[in-house]
Parts: sequence; structure tokens; C-alpha cells
Amino acid sequence: MRIHLCLALLALAAAAGIRAEDGEKAKQLIVHEWGTFSGIAGSDGAPLHFYPNNNDLPTFVYKDVLKLKDGLYSTVSLETPVTYFYAREAIKVKVKASFPGGVFSEWFPQATAELEDKGGTIEWSEVEVLPGEKAKLPGAGESGRYFRARETDANTLRVKTEKTEADERFLFYRGAGGSKLPLRVSNTQGTFTLANQGEEPIAAFFAVNVKDNKVTFVTGGEIKDGADARVDFHKVSEGADALGEALAKALVAQGLYEKEARAMVATWRDAWLEEDGNRVLYLMNTKVSDRLIPLQITPKPEEIVRVMVGRQDVFTPEQEVEFKLLAAELKNGSPETKEKATKAFDKLGRWAMAARERVEQMAKHE
Repeated sequence: MRIHLCLALLALAAAAGIRAEDGEKAKQLIVHEWGTFSGIAGSDGAPLHFYPNNNDLPTFVYKDVLKLKDGLYSTVSLETPVTYFYAREAIKVKVKASFPGGVFSEWFPQATAELEDKGGTIEWSEVEVLPGEKAKLPGAGESGRYFRARETDANTLRVKTEKTEADERFLFYRGAGGSKLPLRVSNTQGTFTLANQGEEPIAAFFAVNVKDNKVTFVTGGEIKDGADARVDFHKVSEGADALGEALAKALVAQGLYEKEARAMVATWRDAWLEEDGNRVLYLMNTKVSDRLIPLQITPKPEEIVRVMVGRQDVFTPEQEVEFKLLAAELKNGSPETKEKATKAFDKLGRWAMAARERVEQMAKHE
């Protein structure tokens, strides 16, 4: 009787496409993550300091009051890494991320964020992955870039602590620091020079110019480690929609699901494709991402795909000439002139302090 029952169960498993030796795979765990590293450089490619934004997050996101991003004078802003989980069955996991040379400043759901000798760490000691379970999402009905990241098929996550319980479709964290990013971008006479200083290839890049709501861009392929690429804007493509589509396809080519890729582009569309300025957006594969933000997940997933996008803004020589004139007016001008110069710098938003630092750099070399 027992033999017949076992045979019947094996037959049912085979009909369902599950082999007996695949019992552990019934809990197959796939993890996908995307995020951004943002920075600003002078026309010579020298990284500059700035105060990262943190005013675009919903009120329920946790913040370390001692390490708020807008109080961190940094060269790198780690923005919206979101980590998605896909499992066949409910499973509990432990997640820990490290940021060598930086600190974590915001996160959700509740986690433990600490500062160690080599940088910050953040840890979720117990995350329940709940496939098929409807999430009770905080901020339902609200709008903003944070919520665009939910537009995927990822499983519900539930995180409980002694004092809190929260559902979300991803783990979210942010930070700031002074990490050395793999791509150095300079801009002379209208030509971008992209130098890969990392140990792995840059998968793809997009050189972007936005001015008065007009978007032009040039698409580039792989840049091998130690190699350079030069880009000018003599032959360009146009339009934010076209650039968004190209970005989404490139992200999918690196292993993200299409909904994940489109959620990322939707999250950062206003910053990447609508803010005036010159920038290069470039894709870093899982190996590069692991070097910059080591990630530990227990038990180990069968598949991990991590795609970070570097956003490197760069000042043009023409802008820097204007910055020098504004700095001179701030120092020697009339009260009215000083007020106008201050407003001109303030229009640069989070890059304002970087522009002033660039003036100081140039003065030292004159």
C-alpha cells in the first residue's frame, strides 16, 4: 500500500513538472536588484562634493538622524537600491549589505544600520518571502518616485521586529560616501571622454544632454576595463521616450525582468531624462555591483542579478567660466550683484556646492 502511495505521489509530482530530487528547488529563490550611484565631476573628470537629496521619500521610510544624506558632504550618492525576491514557496531569509567607504542613511522596512571600520552595514535579520500573499503596503494611493519601484511581479515581503511589522515588495536602502566609481568622465570641447578605471567591463552607456526640455543622447556599448571611449554629439538621437526605451532594453539585457527595468526607468525618469545638464548613464553588472555594495543573503539564492546604474554628471568648460564669474561677483560685487550670483548658484540645486568647489580647484591651478 505504501509503495503504491509513493508511486502515486511521484506520478503527481512528475505531472506537475517536479522531480523527486528537486524537492529543495520547490523553494527556489531568485533575487534581483537595481540601484544608482550618482556623482558630479569637473570638466577634467575630478569628482566633486555635494549634498545628496533625501527629500523625495515617503514619511514612513526610516532615517538615521545622525547620517541624513542632506547632511553628508559626499562625492557619491547611493540612491534607491531596491531588492526583489521571487520564491516558489514561503521562505525566511537574512539580508546584509555593506558599503565600503560610505554609510547607509535611509531604509525600509525596519533594519539595523551600523557604521564599522571600513564603512556602513545594514541588516534585515528575518525577511519573510510570501509568494501569492497580498501585501498591506504603506502609503497606498500616494504618488512619488519611491512607489514606482513597486510596479513589478515581485513577492510580498514581511519584516517583523520587536516594535514594528511592515509589508513591502522590496527591500530599500540608501546612503552616501566617497567610493571610487569605475567610470571617470571628462568633457572638453563638446566631447565626452569615458575612462573605465574598474576591474570589470562597463556593460553599456548613454551620454545625455538635457537643455530646456530637449533631450539628446548617444548610445554606446561595452567599455573594457582599462579602456576609454570618446563621444561627441555630432550624431545623436533625440527624445526622453526614446532614451527611456533604450535604457529599459539595456537593463533587461543585463538580466533584469522587463517590469523591473521599466520600474527603474520610471523611478528616475525626471532625474535622468529631464534635469538640465550633461551626464553619462552607465550600466554596472553583478560583479561590479558586488564590489561596490557587497550583499549577503542566507540561505543563498539560486540566482542573483544586480544591476547598478552610474549617473555621472559633468560640468562643461563653458559652465566653469560662468562659475568663476559668479564667484568673483560673490566676493567683490554689490549687494544686488551678490544676491543675483547666489540665486544663480542655487539654481544648480544639489550641484551648487560642487560648482563652488570647482572654482576653488581651478584657482589653485592658475
